[in-house]
Amino acid sequence: MLRVSPLIGSFLDPGSAVPQAVLSEQLWRSRFGRDASILGRRIRVSGQEAVVSGIAPAGFAGATQLIRADMWLPVSLYTRVNPSPKANTTPMFGVLGRLAPGVTQEQARLQLDSLVAGLMLARGPGRSHEIGIRLALGAAPGRIARQIMTESLVLGLAGSALGAVLAYTLTYAAPPLGAELPEHLAYAVDIHPDWRVFTYAGITAVVVSILFGLAPARQAARTDFMEALKQSGASR
Repeated sequence: MLRVSPLIGSFLDPGSAVPQAVLSEQLWRSRFGRDASILGRRIRVSGQEAVVSGIAPAGFAGATQLIRADMWLPVSLYTRVNPSPKANTTPMFGVLGRLAPGVTQEQARLQLDSLVAGLMLARGPGRSHEIGIRLALGAAPGRIARQIMTESLVLGLAGSALGAVLAYTLTYAAPPLGAELPEHLAYAVDIHPDWRVFTYAGITAVVVSILFGLAPARQAARTDFMEALKQSGASR
């Protein structure tokens, strides 16, 4: 994915029977004196053992721009080296992708949008039993559709509001953060979100929520309550 080859050794092997570790070239040089015999040696990380499988190439610091990594460990070691109670609930995964040859960013974005829309569509049938009961009790299809649309809007606006709060907060956190970064990682980006940014984010959230909520709402409103209850009963 990153098209990076190890300087020596190999990167993490998912099929390894023992936890592995990959060291950065800088750590390998400063801590181990570029000793090639470090490969296969066991080291301890926060009390946990791992076998050094390889050394990353010089200059490679990971996929995160503002955080320089000196070591890479498998996910299986995460909760053991980080025993915090929040370790199992804290979001820690990022998704990276490489565009296929001939695919533009706009085309990839449209494909991702269709996947999100598909997830929203799958959410509607998953609630067919609830919708079937409400329709059987006399709820109007339009009311069901409005409920689905309202849920979509609430989710979209909640995400937009959270993003706005984070943007406003990071405006004050970024200057001291940038001042403490090493010189080769320092940045000079002046970011000051104002009412235009928040207005644009809010409008975008409403438009996207409506667009992605229309199809599930329409499908839910057309639900045959007899068929929905029959399928729900057969699956239990």
